[in-house]
Parts: sequence; C-alpha cells; structure tokens
Amino acid sequence: MATHVQRAADRYIKKHRVPMHEVLHAFDMRLEAFKKIGPVRCNSKWEPKLKMHIPGSRETAMEDVRAAHAEVQVYPDGSGIGGGVGTTVVLCRNGEERRVLRKYLGKETHHTVFEAEVIGLTIAVELVRMEGYLDMAEISADSLAALCATKNTRGMPGQYLLDKFQDQLAAAQNRHGASSIELRWTQGHNIIPGNEQADTEVIAVASGDSSPACLLPKSCQCPMPYSRSMEQQNHLKKLGDKSTEFFMASPRCQRLKQIDPSMPSSRFRKATWDLLGCIYAFVHRSAGG
Repeated sequence: MATHVQRAADRYIKKHRVPMHEVLHAFDMRLEAFKKIGPVRCNSKWEPKLKMHIPGSRETAMEDVRAAHAEVQVYPDGSGIGGGVGTTVVLCRNGEERRVLRKYLGKETHHTVFEAEVIGLTIAVELVRMEGYLDMAEISADSLAALCATKNTRGMPGQYLLDKFQDQLAAAQNRHGASSIELRWTQGHNIIPGNEQADTEVIAVASGDSSPACLLPKSCQCPMPYSRSMEQQNHLKKLGDKSTEFFMASPRCQRLKQIDPSMPSSRFRKATWDLLGCIYAFVHRSAGG
C-alpha cells in the first residue's frame, strides 16, 4: 500500500486519476519527509533490557530522586515553546554538572513534544556511553508517556525514534554493563539542580539553539522526519479553514447568521442535528401509533 501511495504522490497523471492523486497534490503532500510506521516494532516476546522505576505518586517520586545515590544522574527534558520543539539533556556526576546537549527538532507544526522526549532519552543514553568508568547511571525523565513507550512492541507514531533509543542503549550497555543504566520517572519543575537546569535550557533550544551536530548521536544529527500525527492535525485544520472560507462566501451564510450569529459554528450543527433526531423520533412514534 505504501508503494502505491508514494507513486501517486510522485506523479500527477493526466488521465484516470483517483481520489488519492487529487488529495495528495491538492495539499502538496511530500511523503519522503515522513517515516513509515510498521505494524510491529519487534517480537512480541521481546523485553527491555533495563530497569525502570515509576513511583505511584509525585511525593514518592520526589523522595526517590532525593534518595538516589547513582554516580551519574542524567536529566532529559523536551518542550514546545514559541512555535519550536526541542530537547535538552543535562548530565551530572557526583552532583556536579558535566555535560549539556541540546537538539532542536523544528517547528511545532511538524513535530510533537513526545518526539522531543524520546530523542532526549536517546541523547541521555549517549552521554552515559561517553562517560568514563561508572557503576550506575540513572536517567530521570518527567515524561511518563516516553518512558512507557520504550517497552512497547507494537507499531506506533515515532517508533523509529524508539528503535534509535534501543540501539543507543545497547551501545552504552556494551561499554558499561547490562545493569549500568536505569530509567526513573520524576516530577517536572522540581528543585533537583540537574532537572531545573534542563527546564531552563529547553527554553533556549525550542527557539532554535542546538548543539553542534558532531556532539550528538549519529541517529540525531540529521533533520528529523515530520510527525504524521502533527501533519494529520494540520491537514484537518486546513480543511476546516477552507470550509469556513467557502461558507462565509455563500449567500446562505448571511441568512443563517440571522438565526445564529455565531455561524459558522459546530454548536448550530449540533443543535440542528439534535432537532432532527427529535423530529425523527416523533414521526416514528406517530407512524407506529
């Protein structure tokens, strides 16, 4: 199916066009900018090779972070601010800040904060891999969705980013040991110095300030493909805007505005739909009687 869609997007044939040709070319969709989503990521029996701690409450999470004594602490954070999306990773060793890396993904119309959070985990693992000898490294992230996604085996948006994370994790574990890295969910905007630094840095990276590509993992150096979820939202917004534009230019619009000044609005359509339902029920009861 993907092959036929790509072929329809590449050529706008002169004859015998199908609806797929019209949609792809009317909205200028370039499929090469997107990543494919497969039905599965890996074998159903696959299990992640790292420990993960997800406390039952925010209070417990704060206590666990303060009680943690890992030699290396890493704090990734992704955010979308001012129309841009990016992620920042801060590595601390023995309580002192050692490294900071930033990755700017692009505009929020093409990328999601979830993608930034997963890329942050990938960069965090790379920073651990680059460190010298260590007994234990703990990655504390405030995105529960990204942490849970690392255990997912099904196909999903952003699965190629999860694959990159697993590859980077395997490289770090090969160097430091299979049990050298742990993931932990922590509350965002807390008083932990490394986490606070990540929260501050992510504001700059969302505006386009990114670390040199040579310092980032190879899988994160190139521009990231567009998010299908965001493009779908953008497409629906374009459809809504065009629908409103056509309706406002229609003579019927001015007549309906005399009935409901908020037109065009979904409230009027919902009200009329409920009215039609009542009329249908009344007619049905009358016919049955």
